[in-house]
Amino acid sequence: MAVLPQSTIRVLARCNGYDVLAADEVVGSVATPVFAGTNLLPDYLLVRVREDGLRAVPPEAVVGADASQQRVFLSIGPDELVALPER
Repeated sequence: MAVLPQSTIRVLARCNGYDVLAADEVVGSVATPVFAGTNLLPDYLLVRVREDGLRAVPPEAVVGADASQQRVFLSIGPDELVALPER
């Protein structure tokens, strides 16, 4: 697992509403980051995937985030995203 830079972690901590891209395709949006402790890194991102409901995306699936474009980039494809646990 790659370690995310602190700048990306700070963006993930407040990425509500950001577009989520998987394989360079917008597949949904972040409903909210979910935290269990006091870390800035969310335990998972709750992502609204178009017609497929909400999915819990672990931070390990994130490769980057851009606050200026309000986008979160995933290392997984759309099919893998839909296969993640539903919330």
